Amino acid sequence: MRVRLGKDSFEAEGPPGLVIQQFEIFRSMAGKDLVTSGHASSFSDPLPSQASPSPTRLHHLFHTEAGSSILRLRFIPEGKNPQAQATLFLLLGYKELQGTQEVPVLLLKQSLAQSSLAIGRLDRVLIGYLKDKWILKAGRGKGGRYALTTVGWKETKNRAQELEALFPSPPSNKA
Repeated sequence: MRVRLGKDSFEAEGPPGLVIQQFEIFRSMAGKDLVTSGHASSFSDPLPSQASPSPTRLHHLFHTEAGSSILRLRFIPEGKNPQAQATLFLLLGYKELQGTQEVPVLLLKQSLAQSSLAIGRLDRVLIGYLKDKWILKAGRGKGGRYALTTVGWKETKNRAQELEALFPSPPSNKA
């Protein structure tokens, strides 16, 4: 499959499902309608909303100040690289709670700082997840944007569901 969008281009070969998923991520990062060369297809959302964590339960993992769109984690992940793990959860939170597929670097850094995980260079912290194709990066420096790939979304969603189980369910208002 080959696609050109202004000065951006996308080219991929392989299993149709994988090519479609990667194309959808490219298309969302490009943020424009695309015209394909030689192949016309309709694509479905590679990140199915029916399997996503319950937004009401996901709220247990994040805090947002009134009048602000910056998410803050209510916990600090444990392990080798808590900043990278926190970034994965923040990317999931922005997608699921605010509908933001691509999150700007500056917004991620603000969210990490408010979560008590300030860092200097986000790309250096996320190098492992970038190599493993859990995260995609578009742009450079402060103008860059990050997005979860389908694999990254599924794995982070599973981790979030495990964490959600640690929080008690809200009391029901049945009389």
